[in-house]
This record gives sequence, structure tokens and C-alpha cells, in this order.
Amino acid sequence: GIPPGLFSNAEYESVKIKMEPGNTLLLCSDGIIEAQNARFEDFGVERLVSICNAACGVTPTELLSHIFSEVHEFSHMIQQHDDMSAAIFHLEG
Repeated sequence: GIPPGLFSNAEYESVKIKMEPGNTLLLCSDGIIEAQNARFEDFGVERLVSICNAACGVTPTELLSHIFSEVHEFSHMIQQHDDMSAAIFHLEG
């Protein structure tokens, strides 16, 4: 979609998510999942999900750090041309 704030009349799809205590929600830009390595392979959603599942029990700050470290390792310092941003929301139990 159109980046928020770019056009005042832009319309966006809204989504409601019900979170239970202990749930964590990760929001990230497409720059993370579309980060490429030297073979032009994308980092991908599946790899991101695997990282999140394996990091069960870590703090949100640790998870973000781990995600960005894995993207960096995957891309082997190949210059990326898209922004990479992420936010984590964790509902304490």
C-alpha cells in the first residue's frame, strides 16, 4: 500500500487483531522479507517466522536484535535498497 502520511486522501485497509496475554505481534516493512543475498534469494516470510518461533521467551528487544542480525548475516553485507524497520508489541500475561 501507500506509505502512511504520503497522501492525505489515501485509504488503507484496517485489520483487527485480538491478542491474548502472552501474545506477541511483529510488524515489519517489506525491506526485511525482501532482503536479498548474493544469489538474489529473498530472506522471506518463512525464514522470519522460523526465527520468531525459535526465539520464544526472549524479550522484544532481543527478538528485534536477533531478526536484524539474521538479515545481516543472510545478506552477507550485500547493499540493500529498501528500508528495514520493525516493531514488536507484546501483551504481558
